[in-house]
Amino acid sequence: MASIRMEMTYPKELEKAKKERWPILIPIGTMEYHSTICPYGCDALVANGLVEKVAEKIDCVVMPPIWYGVASYAVGGPE
Repeated sequence: MASIRMEMTYPKELEKAKKERWPILIPIGTMEYHSTICPYGCDALVANGLVEKVAEKIDCVVMPPIWYGVASYAVGGPE
């Protein structure tokens, strides 16, 4: 496969990907506390690992991970 990583891509390579209509894969995850057993960024790290596995099997453009803020409101009570 000829997948490319956006941060390492030159314009000529991206033009080829656009012309051939390659999908763009964007790993996204939160930066939050997961107790003492996981790093803060494990959500995006897992997403990035999945994207890398897919990129081994198809031609695609792999974007850098997008990290976003704490989501503890989703697992905590109103207090």
